[in-house]
Amino acid sequence: MVEIENLNFHYSEKTPLFNNFCWNMEKGESWSVLGSSGSGKTTLLHLLAGLKKAHKGTISINDEPLKRPRPETGLILQNHGLLPWTTVEKNIELGFKFRRFYGPDGTHCPGGFISDKKKEKQQVLLWLEKMGLEDLGKRYPHELSGGQQQRTAIARTLILKPDLLLMDEPFSSLDSPTRSSLQKLVSGLEKDSLYSRILVTHSIEEALIMSSRILILRDRGREPLIMENTKFSGSLEFDKKLYDQILTVLGDDFET
Repeated sequence: MVEIENLNFHYSEKTPLFNNFCWNMEKGESWSVLGSSGSGKTTLLHLLAGLKKAHKGTISINDEPLKRPRPETGLILQNHGLLPWTTVEKNIELGFKFRRFYGPDGTHCPGGFISDKKKEKQQVLLWLEKMGLEDLGKRYPHELSGGQQQRTAIARTLILKPDLLLMDEPFSSLDSPTRSSLQKLVSGLEKDSLYSRILVTHSIEEALIMSSRILILRDRGREPLIMENTKFSGSLEFDKKLYDQILTVLGDDFET
């Protein structure tokens, strides 16, 4: 699914962020990425999304070298990224509009895409229901709570059925009950989906709740540490022993 070989990336040549970095991810896996501030978590996600380009090395997805953003990859951001001037319904429908504009060119839109406005409208209504937003479709983002805005962003991304879902600290700005609710919601949706997921987070607890495998970035991205979350269940329970092990690896000054 994802293969990174000898990746090199830097903002300053004197301090490379990734140096001959290698990592593989199989189809259908759920990963969380942990590391101290400045370790390259978000940069790695942007490289995988095709928003940044490696200086050396290769990133391949489904055996295809990544050269630009691909239409089958979904990205969910911390700040939601909603269009403030249009409604919840229109925000969720946005991806369909882009695909109709470009057509099935295989670059901006998957090659097999066939536009059907009636079915797309049905999908929007279905995702409003899945997200608990069925009574909020005509509202604008500023009329929503933070959790409702993030639910809208999740629906806008998943309605396009990505095969790779990238999430950049999507719950970090939310209060604890809302965060737990969305963690449970995303985990439940995955049972009926076909996508692989990479979640960047500052929370060890969230990493263990959300993913079966943990990627820890350290030593300026030279040697990633992989930890198996064997007790991962998709529930809000987590392995406290593994939590302590990860905290030891990250160090006592790690911000949880």
